[in-house]
Amino acid sequence: MNRVLVFWLAVLLVFTGSMALIMIWRMGREAPLVIQPVDEQYLEMPADEQQKWMQDFTLTRRTNEPFNSSALEGKVWVASFFFASCPTVCRTQNEHIKLLHSDFSGDGVTFVGITCDPENDSPAVLQDYAKKFTNDGQQWFFLTGNFDYIRRVAAEKFQFPLGPKTHSERFAVVDKWGNVRGAFHWNKAEEWLAMRREIKRLASESEEPAEWIEKKAQLQRSLDSVKESNEQDNDVTSEETEQLSKPVAP
Repeated sequence: MNRVLVFWLAVLLVFTGSMALIMIWRMGREAPLVIQPVDEQYLEMPADEQQKWMQDFTLTRRTNEPFNSSALEGKVWVASFFFASCPTVCRTQNEHIKLLHSDFSGDGVTFVGITCDPENDSPAVLQDYAKKFTNDGQQWFFLTGNFDYIRRVAAEKFQFPLGPKTHSERFAVVDKWGNVRGAFHWNKAEEWLAMRREIKRLASESEEPAEWIEKKAQLQRSLDSVKESNEQDNDVTSEETEQLSKPVAP
């Protein structure tokens, strides 16, 4: 065999062996790969879950920041429910929200989408999902949170039924004072047109109508009555417990 060829084969073997040793040395020095768990803090129950009847609510934005609906005071807003893995209805539904956003965001109208699949719809998932419809993070919110809490929001605030990956196909229209003024099915032409008229009308309101002020007062009186009744029941229960704990005279 040619001496030159033998020489270069020897060099190649030495080089290959050296590289293998270097790679093994580096692997031994590098820290093992650690897969960080997904931050599920957004699934925790908010502090305001103690409300007797849900009006304002606290959820988590797609930016992983807290969102409280009280921040929408003074604005007309439209609420809807969806889930990101829905392949058909939710996508079409949010395309309709996109139309409303295009027509009414200039009037200050805000849009709030709440997932009914929070276990899967983390803030990161909603961040990617939202990009399919908008770049607006100030007047179109995608929210997630604790499922039981979200179900209360749907039932108590909007009077909507809600289950895992199951939601109403109506949009709730809320006035500047937090009153739900109507619910409209986006896929019914008459209701769609009626909703658009209602949004425009509410955007022009400058004072809260007296009837809605009275409805709020009625709700508060009802809640106060329930609270008072519960307190009386607790007092009776405490007295009965005290009586039972007393020793019986021989």
